[in-house]
Amino acid sequence: MGADFFTRKGEQMAKTYSIVKIDGVEMPAPSDFSPTSDDYDSKSAGRSENMFMTRDIIRSNVRTASFTWRLQTPDMRKVWNAVLPPKIKVTFFDLAQPADTQYSTMDCYADPSRKPKLLKWNPDDPEKSWWEFTTTFTEY
Repeated sequence: MGADFFTRKGEQMAKTYSIVKIDGVEMPAPSDFSPTSDDYDSKSAGRSENMFMTRDIIRSNVRTASFTWRLQTPDMRKVWNAVLPPKIKVTFFDLAQPADTQYSTMDCYADPSRKPKLLKWNPDDPEKSWWEFTTTFTEY
């Protein structure tokens, strides 16, 4: 991802902001971040026999944000506990925002399948083991 932090325009370079906060708590910098925006169609949407598309959008511009972290056990625990509640507020760098705003906050839920992957076990100190964790936040 290049730089792990972004600096807000007009502020001192020493002060940085994380790319993601969960319920107001700054999270470790992710190794990967993919924001998306989707439209959802009703079941009646689709193509006719002549291949003309008919859309019945029931909700548009639903935001999601997928994050992958590679971190040691203490930070993994921090992220893990942050994504457990059924409803959370996620603040993230948003390409749809103008340069003077840069961030959006959305009420969302985390992907219910939580599957951290152990990358490297440290038997002498499990707190120094390395993990990979990916989740997607979907706007309510």
